[in-house]
Amino acid sequence: MNINTFDIRRLTALRRRAAMAQERQEPPPAGWSKSTIDPIGVVGAFDALRLRAGFTLRAYQFYEGGNGNAVVWAMPAGSDFPEPQECSLRAGGFLDPPRPASALDDVMAAIEGDGSPWSYISASLFWREIREFGAFWHGCDWSSHRLLDRNPLSVPARGRQRGVDWPSGRAKDWNWIRPEPADWRPAVRRDLDTVTVTFFTFDAAGVETISLHTDCYKSEGYRFIPTMESVAIGPGGFVY
Repeated sequence: MNINTFDIRRLTALRRRAAMAQERQEPPPAGWSKSTIDPIGVVGAFDALRLRAGFTLRAYQFYEGGNGNAVVWAMPAGSDFPEPQECSLRAGGFLDPPRPASALDDVMAAIEGDGSPWSYISASLFWREIREFGAFWHGCDWSSHRLLDRNPLSVPARGRQRGVDWPSGRAKDWNWIRPEPADWRPAVRRDLDTVTVTFFTFDAAGVETISLHTDCYKSEGYRFIPTMESVAIGPGGFVY
């Protein structure tokens, strides 16, 4: 087994570039609409990733009362991208987003990379960033997660910014669901036919939580199975 670990400053810089690639100057129209922001720009924020030849990305945006979500579809280049109300297909689930007839089931099926460990952890972050594409206020989820490379409770309470980037309260107020990790660094583990990406985050939205994210890549390409497990639960939190 080969294991590579990564500096979270480098990963945080990737997230920052991905966020900049989808910045908008003014709110979108109410309801479903075609996104005026090109999701392909998010791919460009990740130096080890690219779109597969013959594919493109298209997005629909939902916005209402200051809240928003979007759905990004991978599609064959040149295929029809109808207006939301013209879509005969719906993806189902939350907000029942419109789906073009040629859309792929998984956006990661249209993503490829250079095969390096860096490309796999990049793909894991890209998937989360593209799922957060077009999110506003209560529609946000991943953007409140802070990447960790150490136990955040080891930082003295007086040095933390409560409820944003660091846990609040005292270490003894936290409930550990799993044993404290021996190594907090983001990592990519490669076996003969499996690549596994792991990293920890702190999230203060709702309830303060330390979570372990595990993404399992079991074949060629960059499609994977993600899981998220709570490692520790804290005493505080905030609501958007």
